[in-house]
Amino acid sequence: MSSKTTRPTSTRPTSDSIEAPTKIAYWGCLAICVNNLTGPGMLDLPATFQESGVIPTICVIFLVSILSSLTSLSLANLIAKKPNNSNFRHEIEYSDLFGYERLTHFLFFCTIMSQCIASIVNVAQVIDAFIATLAPRTYAVQFAPGPEFVAWQEGECDHGKGYHGKCLPFQKDLYNQGFIFTLGYAVATVVLLPLGLMNLTENVSSQLLSFILLLVFLAEFVVAFIIQGDDVSHVPLFGTNYFSLFGVVFFNFALTPTIPSLLHSKSEDTSIYKVIFHSNILVVSLYVVLGYFGADSIPKVPSNFLTYLSQGRLGFETGIVSDLFSFFIIGLGIPLFQVVMRNNLVNTRMVTERTGKFVTVIVPWTLSWFLYQGDAVVDVLSWTGLVLNGIVGYLMPLYAAYSFYSRADSESEHQERSRLLSDDNPGYSYGVGATPPVSILPKFIKPRIAPFGRVSVFPKWIVKSQQQEKTATMILGLLTTAIVVLAIIGKIITGGQ
Repeated sequence: MSSKTTRPTSTRPTSDSIEAPTKIAYWGCLAICVNNLTGPGMLDLPATFQESGVIPTICVIFLVSILSSLTSLSLANLIAKKPNNSNFRHEIEYSDLFGYERLTHFLFFCTIMSQCIASIVNVAQVIDAFIATLAPRTYAVQFAPGPEFVAWQEGECDHGKGYHGKCLPFQKDLYNQGFIFTLGYAVATVVLLPLGLMNLTENVSSQLLSFILLLVFLAEFVVAFIIQGDDVSHVPLFGTNYFSLFGVVFFNFALTPTIPSLLHSKSEDTSIYKVIFHSNILVVSLYVVLGYFGADSIPKVPSNFLTYLSQGRLGFETGIVSDLFSFFIIGLGIPLFQVVMRNNLVNTRMVTERTGKFVTVIVPWTLSWFLYQGDAVVDVLSWTGLVLNGIVGYLMPLYAAYSFYSRADSESEHQERSRLLSDDNPGYSYGVGATPPVSILPKFIKPRIAPFGRVSVFPKWIVKSQQQEKTATMILGLLTTAIVVLAIIGKIITGGQ
């Protein structure tokens, strides 16, 4: 039995319509989706091309992109089927589609929070390294055994240490007396924290800026790769290590958690179908170009190719751009995480707006400060994001979609039998001792979805009936489950890297 009572669909205007009447148009929606799909995971692509080979990597990128698109559309379709919500005018959030709402909230919150904290720590460290490159040192306040100012410069870094061999400012082995409040963390907080307090509509300008800079920075990287020269021996058609392939590619396409907030914030004339597929097509193109040329020009490229570029190996300018990339692309994704978390809490009436801002903005920035020097914590967050993102971002939406089709079939059968049992069909009966069929919707999914609106999920020339949609969703869920399992196994085999 569900742990909460059913509440009616919200008919109040959305928060975006109160605070910012202008809805998000096509380009704003496209920018949000592309930015969501191009997070820290894309930094591993050149190394993946070298280890797994061109053909397997490209095939997996295309496959996972299709799975991500269909899963996102399945979630949008479920939201459209809420009563009187065919145009997405109500604030229907992720947790509204499931029973056991507190459990759903917990899983959703942990999924997004882990990504948010990891991004904050990464951006703060990048800013410190950037300041040290220009200054040539950065500063911090160390709080134990007594408050004192400390400085760091890149020469102090042991390149054999740090997270995956990366040179990190104020490493724990050198500065292990209490907590460190760094200049980079302060800059990141001042610039990015206020954006997290805004709603999605108010963040469109920063998302458009991030989108434009993404294209500019990636173009600069590709040009630098081409100037560096190519060596096809760096990129085999088929590689020798496939353990991390699914993990790297699969969780680059974690778009689903953003879909509910985007639906009630977009303009009515913006097609979510086009936004999802256009963003995936663009991102697939960027992934293939960046991954191939990066692997082709850098021998034994590190798992994070920005590590190589930030050392000035391809020129001082490219090194500066690599640091700016981390700040603008990864950094401007932080407010997006916080808005999505807050919407799921506030719009489902779990907390007030003020509490939501505190929990989703102040809490992650505070936790990130405590975790700034914790490499092991980054590994924990990586594992959390891997496992929970597979569950929340893929498996639960597909399970809900399949359950809806099962319930619809059961209700259709019940209606048909009721018609046959009517006065017009006195000779039909269920049989001795039989009872009318009931919904087979699993208890984990609350039966609160009615067939009103619709978002096309599968191509009509392939899937022509609701029964075929149910079968296609089941196949999609099984395939996705297999990939999630392979990604987790691969991460275990590679030692969590």
